[in-house]
Amino acid sequence: MSTFLFGCIPASGHINPTLGIARQLISEGHTVIYATHPAMKETLSREGISIAEDFSWGDPALLFNELMASDREKEISKAMKARYGVSLVGATVYNLEQGVADFIHLIDKWRPDVCYIDSLFPVGIIASEVRNIPCVVSAAGFVYLAAQQAWPYFNGKKISFFFRMVIRLMYGREADKVLRRLNILRRQYGLPLQQTFMKHPRVAAFLLYSSAGMEFKRTDLLPQTFYIGPAVSLTEKAIPFPWDWLDGRPVIYFTMGTVYIRKTLIDHMIAAAKDAPWQVVISTGRTYKATDWNDLPENVLICEYVPQIALLDKTTVVVTAGGFGTVGQAAMKSIPMVIIPFSIDHYFTAKTIVIRKAGILLPRKRATALKLRKAIDILLNNPVYECGAKAIGNDFSCCDAAATGAYVLKYLVLNRHPLYRPDDVAPTLYKDNVAEVLALSSRRQFLRVIS
Repeated sequence: MSTFLFGCIPASGHINPTLGIARQLISEGHTVIYATHPAMKETLSREGISIAEDFSWGDPALLFNELMASDREKEISKAMKARYGVSLVGATVYNLEQGVADFIHLIDKWRPDVCYIDSLFPVGIIASEVRNIPCVVSAAGFVYLAAQQAWPYFNGKKISFFFRMVIRLMYGREADKVLRRLNILRRQYGLPLQQTFMKHPRVAAFLLYSSAGMEFKRTDLLPQTFYIGPAVSLTEKAIPFPWDWLDGRPVIYFTMGTVYIRKTLIDHMIAAAKDAPWQVVISTGRTYKATDWNDLPENVLICEYVPQIALLDKTTVVVTAGGFGTVGQAAMKSIPMVIIPFSIDHYFTAKTIVIRKAGILLPRKRATALKLRKAIDILLNNPVYECGAKAIGNDFSCCDAAATGAYVLKYLVLNRHPLYRPDDVAPTLYKDNVAEVLALSSRRQFLRVIS
C-alpha cells in the first residue's frame, strides 16, 4: 500500500473537492495524511482523514473567511495588513519559508509516494520539488488552473486586453512581489524558477474538477492538465430535513456557500418567493438562524444546514454565489442556476454557465427581489436552460472525480514522471478512458526523454 500527503489552504471551497479522492484512497487501504491549518481538523476527522498534527499554515486564509462570512469584506485588506503585514495577494506566501521547511519535515517523517497539493498552497508544491516527490496540483476552479500564459483563456480565447489591463492594475504589482518571493526561495533550494504564480515547473499533473461538457477547448493548457469531472460526494453526513414540507411544487434551493451569506440577499430571496408558484429552501450555515426572520411566507423554509446532495435530487433551480463545488453538484444533476458572483472566479464560472445556456448571471447589486423572481421564472419556463443544463449534466455523469483522481495519484506511484498529454488527446478523463489517456501521456514523456 502507498502513502499520500495532501496539502491545502484552510478553505472549504479548496479542501472539499479533494475529500472524495482521499476517501477513495483510504477505502483501498492506502494511507492519507492531510496537511493544512488545525482549524480544519473537525472537517477532516468527520471524513475519517488524518490531519498532520505538527503542521500549521494558512492563517491569513482563515482571517479572510472569518471577515467575509461576517459581511466585513471591506475590512479585509486593512485587517490583513494590520495582523500579518501583507496584502490580500501577498497572503498567499505569508510565512512561506517556514511553511516550506515544515512541509519538508512532514515529507521526511511520512515518506509519501505522491503529494496532492492545492494550487494556492505553494509550501507543499515547493517542498515536494525539494524532496523530488511526484506532485499533483488540485485546481479548485477555473482561475486556479495553471496555463501557458499568466492569464488563462476564457471561452476558449484570450481574456480581452482591457480585462487583462484591469486585473494587472488591480493586482499586478502585488503579484510580481509574490513571484519574486517564490523565486528567491526556489533559488535557495536550487529549483528552477517560476514564470507565473500558478505555473510550477515540475508538477506531474494538474487536475480540474470539470469536463469538456462545461469547459471550452483551449490551446493554452499545460500538457499535464486533466479534467476529472465535478467533485460530487456520494455520501454526506446525516442532516435532519423536513422532507414532508416539500409538496410537489418546483423547489428553488438558495445557497451562498460558507462565507458569502448575506442577510440582504436572503431578504430579497424571501420577498421574491412571496405568492410564487414554487417553494424555496434557504441554507444559511452558522451565520443566521430561521428565528432571525418573522412571518415567513408559507413557501419559504430556512435551515442552517441541509443534506445538499439529497436535496438537489428534488431541486428545480439553484441560486448560488458560483463556487465550483455547488455549481459542479448542480450541473451534475442538470439543474439550471442563477449565479450571484462575489469574486473573480465566481464571475468566470457564471459566464461559462451563461454561455452554455445553463443559467443566468445576476450581479450582486442588481439581485433585488424583482430581478431574482424574474430570473427564476425564466429558468423555470424557458426549456433552453433545461437543455443547456442537461448537456453539462450528461457529460459530467460520464466522470468520477474521486476514482479518477485516486487513479492518477496511484499511477504516479509507479510512474514517477510528469504526465504529458499528447496534443491530439482531449484533457477530460472519463470513467472509460482514464487508463488509456494516462498510458498515452506516459508514452509521450518517454519519447521526450529519449529525443
